[in-house]
Amino acid sequence: MSDAFDRLRTALADRYRLERELGAGGMATVYLAEDIRHGREVAIKVLHPDLGAALGAERFLAEIKTTARLQHPHILPLLDSGEAGGSLFYVMPFVAGETLRARLVRERQLPVDDALRIAREVGDALGAAHAIGIVHRDIKPENILLQSGHALVADFGIALAVHEAAGARMTQTGLSLGTPQYMSPEQAMGEKQIDARADLYALGAVTYEMLTGEPPFTGATLQAIVAKVVSATPEAPSLVRRAIPPHVEAAVLRALEKLPADRFSSAADFTAALEGGGAASSGTNVTPSRVATPPPVVHAAPARRWLVAWGVVAAAALAVGWWMGRRGEAAPSVAAVSASLLLPDSMRIQPQLATAEGTATLALSPDGTMLAFAGSHGTRSRLFLRPLSQFAVRGLEGTEGAQAPFFSASGESIYFFALEGVKRVVLADGRVTLIHPPPAGSFEGEAWGGTAMSDGTIVLSQRLASELLVLSPSGDSIRTIACRATCAFPAAMPDGRHVLATSGDFLFLVDIGTGEARPVTRRSAAARDEGVRAMMARVDGDGHLIFARDGRLYAAPIDAASARLTGAAVVVVDSVRTESGRGAAQFAINGGGTLVYVPGDVMTRGILVRADRAGKLDTIPAPADEYTALDLTPDGRRVVARVGVPGDAKLVVIDVATGRVLPWIAGGSLGAPRWTADGRRVAFVRNDSGFIGDPEANASPLPLPGGTAILSVVTPLNDSAAFLSQLGDSVGVLVHGQTVGSRLPVPSSAILAATGDGRWVIAQHLRGEDNGAIVAYAMDGSGRRAVIAPGSFGMPAWVAGGSEVIAAEVLIARAPAAAGGTRQTFYAMRYDPTQASPFGAPQQLFTAAVADFPGRNFAVGGAGRRFVFKQHIATAPLREVRVLTAWHDRLRDEGGERAR
Repeated sequence: MSDAFDRLRTALADRYRLERELGAGGMATVYLAEDIRHGREVAIKVLHPDLGAALGAERFLAEIKTTARLQHPHILPLLDSGEAGGSLFYVMPFVAGETLRARLVRERQLPVDDALRIAREVGDALGAAHAIGIVHRDIKPENILLQSGHALVADFGIALAVHEAAGARMTQTGLSLGTPQYMSPEQAMGEKQIDARADLYALGAVTYEMLTGEPPFTGATLQAIVAKVVSATPEAPSLVRRAIPPHVEAAVLRALEKLPADRFSSAADFTAALEGGGAASSGTNVTPSRVATPPPVVHAAPARRWLVAWGVVAAAALAVGWWMGRRGEAAPSVAAVSASLLLPDSMRIQPQLATAEGTATLALSPDGTMLAFAGSHGTRSRLFLRPLSQFAVRGLEGTEGAQAPFFSASGESIYFFALEGVKRVVLADGRVTLIHPPPAGSFEGEAWGGTAMSDGTIVLSQRLASELLVLSPSGDSIRTIACRATCAFPAAMPDGRHVLATSGDFLFLVDIGTGEARPVTRRSAAARDEGVRAMMARVDGDGHLIFARDGRLYAAPIDAASARLTGAAVVVVDSVRTESGRGAAQFAINGGGTLVYVPGDVMTRGILVRADRAGKLDTIPAPADEYTALDLTPDGRRVVARVGVPGDAKLVVIDVATGRVLPWIAGGSLGAPRWTADGRRVAFVRNDSGFIGDPEANASPLPLPGGTAILSVVTPLNDSAAFLSQLGDSVGVLVHGQTVGSRLPVPSSAILAATGDGRWVIAQHLRGEDNGAIVAYAMDGSGRRAVIAPGSFGMPAWVAGGSEVIAAEVLIARAPAAAGGTRQTFYAMRYDPTQASPFGAPQQLFTAAVADFPGRNFAVGGAGRRFVFKQHIATAPLREVRVLTAWHDRLRDEGGERAR
């Protein structure tokens, strides 16, 4: 059991003996217990901590006592209430039966006589409550218990007490009682004065469902349901089921009238009409017809906005225009409605499950009703589910260590990455199966994202995002698509043929049938096509693109046929949590346009740390910044660092002892900088061309001889005139601008180094036959190659002035995430060119927490005695998810910032 259960059991031990959890709902968790004094079974409902904290114990307990006055054969009575173990609770008799919801799930439609009897009994209970001024506010099948076939209405206490205790804070917190399918239009619109007629509407909706098998209004998203609640006409029940008597149909439809004045005036009138003894019609003839088309919603400036702090349906505001129009008032509508879902203190969203380098954590069901996230509760890390309309958070067994979840196209399953590979959990029965094991040579715990196409096909990014794997829904491999560099965080396009993916910090559109990858472009102010910078992107069903860049979320329309943005990119979220290393942004959307995200900062900021060969750490006194590439002079005294993302970065030089920062190069797409062997000059790639310069000199860097081709990396060799250049899927040596010898077939995604004598190129393969391994290539034209470290090692670096190669092993499965970064162990491999096998076995040096970023995440100098790397700055646990609806209105209403 959970810690909360243990605390509650201890606190109530003198009165109740808690046995087990019965279930959890939108506001409370229910436990079966024994009333020690009276020797009877009871149900104890415990408010979720966030709700209890918002209401306040004293006011809540005072208000809930009001429900003790409710005495009726069809109302579940209140036996006790109080505060224990820091939680608010109340006690009811235990009913050994089932809920109406359970029966509807089993039978779908009830016999007409049974449905009318249940409706009559619930109506009698409501009438008794209304007579003393108590309104339930949340009538739904889950709150109607069936015992020996008869109805008992539950949760009068919590609904009333929450409403009264919240008082004026209802509008401040956005706390709204009701469930979308059964919520009256006035509740959906946030009216402050709710009377008994709201309960009659809800009972009408429940009766409608008992007769037809579905609520009056359904939809793919919460906002679609609520929009229908306030704007659409329900389908006549007799169109679904001819056996429904006309007077019953008329009574149900009158109960579902939009305006309270057009409904029955009392529960007794409603039940009488159901029995054929009352006036059902409100003045209009009931004629079977399909759902009427609602009047258009007029989009204007927002008139009001609710911050939904507890996860109830703030999307109701989408229908403001129609509702206010019906009432003869101005018709404002909301461009976007914000909602905030808060987790209990014991729970958190956890981008860093196995490693400290964050990956994507959020997924939204296709219908927009269910949020899935990777998180932790106490010491357990797994997947959790939370309906957007409820408080309850449910952990999914068998999903331990889950990362980067995404829903199947049907919404019936969730796929996720784990140490054992990609798995699927079926939501109906909780069954977990392994869909695809990790590819050979991949790193443990890789989670570069996946997506489900409209036909159920699965697309995964794997091998450090160097390729896309296309799978059938059952996990059978269809094809592998090699990426030009990387293709991270794939996202399905509505056409079912393409996925969006990011390479570096630019956005690409990939055809999963042909493998063709095209850059996503926009027309610049200078009338040129420019690539769209993005760290991660998603698209909704209407072709609206949401992408993350520099800690913001932007929206823009996209045309898949041309891979172009067809309008301006507009800021829709100013601050979204963005992880270091992978660059994952914590957001998700569904086809209907509901957006969920975690507010927060860009986590690439960190401090620089130096270490000796034994692992003794010392902070470099330089300011924290977005360091994304590092190299150390051979004497270990200066660091050249790239600051910012590769597409929009700068180069600076930092004195290791004093922390003094010397700005050098700013602007453009900058590759990782590398010092020459004498420690005086730095070579780097800028906008695909090679340059070299002295940071201390008052002169611009010079083009690297022979470096005007499209390059990705240049690495100086011991001779300052010689450079190792990477061009596409080949590597060669440039001496005075001329290629010496033949070029080597090294993948473009490889991380490169070279021995000081120029005899061997050392590459960590990120794809292909030797994926993940460190491979040495002889430069003498012989074609010799040797794997010198297995796939768990990576990021090779040559020790200038020494005789060894340094590599790192990232510890994922064998160690928990550490403060500051991923636990990473450094190794040294001796180099002796006189031996037949010139590279020795890896020898362990030390282990430290290192913040990750693409490429090599550390620098080594001082003949192998000095190391420099980045560590993260500690942040508060993530416990908030925000919901944004109708954000695409801003594409019409605002000029927006254009994507650069």
